[in-house]
Amino acid sequence: MQLTEGTIVAKHYCLLRPIGQGSFGEVWLAHNDLADIDVAIKFYGALDSQGLEDLRNEFKIAFQLNHPNLLSVSHFDVEDNCPFLVMPYCPNGSVRRRAGKMEEHEIWEFIRDVASGLAFLHSQYPPIVHQDIKPDNILMAADGRYVISDFGISRSIQTRMSRTANSFSSSGTIAYMGPERFSEEPRTVLASDVWALGMTIYEVATGDVLWGGMGGCVQLNGARIPILSGQFSQELSELVKACLDLETRNRPTAKDVQEYASDMLEGNITSLTHRQQSLAYTPTPAYIPRQEWEETNAQTPSHNNFNTNNYGTGQSKPSISTTTGNSSLFQFPKINTERIAIGAIIALACIVIGAGIYVFIDLNSNNIAEKTSPENTVLMEQQNQQSTAPEKQEKKQTDKQERQKKKNATPASVIIYTDAPAAKATKKSKQKAATGSTLEDDLLFSKCKTVADYNLYLSEYPNGRHRAQAKAAIQEVQQQYDRINNSLPSGSRRPHKSLRTQTYQ
Repeated sequence: MQLTEGTIVAKHYCLLRPIGQGSFGEVWLAHNDLADIDVAIKFYGALDSQGLEDLRNEFKIAFQLNHPNLLSVSHFDVEDNCPFLVMPYCPNGSVRRRAGKMEEHEIWEFIRDVASGLAFLHSQYPPIVHQDIKPDNILMAADGRYVISDFGISRSIQTRMSRTANSFSSSGTIAYMGPERFSEEPRTVLASDVWALGMTIYEVATGDVLWGGMGGCVQLNGARIPILSGQFSQELSELVKACLDLETRNRPTAKDVQEYASDMLEGNITSLTHRQQSLAYTPTPAYIPRQEWEETNAQTPSHNNFNTNNYGTGQSKPSISTTTGNSSLFQFPKINTERIAIGAIIALACIVIGAGIYVFIDLNSNNIAEKTSPENTVLMEQQNQQSTAPEKQEKKQTDKQERQKKKNATPASVIIYTDAPAAKATKKSKQKAATGSTLEDDLLFSKCKTVADYNLYLSEYPNGRHRAQAKAAIQEVQQQYDRINNSLPSGSRRPHKSLRTQTYQ
């Protein structure tokens, strides 16, 4: 895509003049004719379809990051297969213009703002590594704030852009790469941004690029960190030295640097050596594994070559291998075994509780089945009769005695049901019984169904034609009850109080 002054991009962005040049494209000042405001547009080299898709996905992430010290990205578009980003225009330019010209108070403000923006990126889930902190990527806003730019494009996208443009120039970037980027197992971690911040602070304070732009590789050969000249405080020199430490585990976090700079601006001057505990690099909290994150965030572009590197004795941190140039914006550490253990305990507790509920329901269902069985029904009837109030029992006994006195039957041992109404034969039926009428005898016997009915028949017709059959029926009921009673435990056997022996004449 040919960029010239006056070119209209996306129908309403008019290019005014170039304001920056980089290895991955150009930055132009443009006027938004619709909104009537000036904006900055960063054009990237042409990308293939996969590159455009990856850039689009990473823009979605950058678009959601809002912080006072991050340069917001407001629009993403593609013109002639060339992607570009639209950002607010900062007329004061980058901090490189002020390198070597700032008072120490301004430097502490610069440190506070940049560290605050980095701390916000590092606190995301998963954390975001900027990977290219340098004076050119820190702009001065119109209200005096320092804002970080170029935080939304991962190294894998930049590498693809460089290859597309047939340019692998990285001048101005190697100078801000920490020693871990030049080791046998190159890696980019959160502490790499802190090292780049230390190099940027040194350049902003002195106006010079440390070690001639060779970056952290010289530290692997024993290079020493120089002390800032006497015009700067010992606290500033100690902070630069702490950020540029060879070991990533010894560097402060971005949040630590922000808090230290804020204390210095508020007048709480404390030697950095007395703040070793707070400025010691705090291990990054463990995050979910890469596979789980990709499954729940399908829109996030895939990245390869992840590994875990040792950050010190007994501790490990996530890192990203850059051996193939396909590193990513994100970090993914080891699985958190503590969370797995807690989850296993919770699952085991749920299983135990569920088993307890199942056993409780099963026992209750068995008890209900036992209570509703025929044998238990008879036993419950006996228990209910025994639990009757004493007054009722006494009244029943009196009623039995009264009925017994009224009966003048011939002696005969039979079983009768005493709870049945007392047999009261009418005068007419007694006369017929005395005359030996067989019609009434047969009619009454045909209606007999219960023990009480058979007892009534025997009381009406002691010498009736069906006397033997009635006794046999009563005897059969007695035998059935005995079988049920004998099947119960010995301590539970009881005589049926509703059955007794009656003698008929």
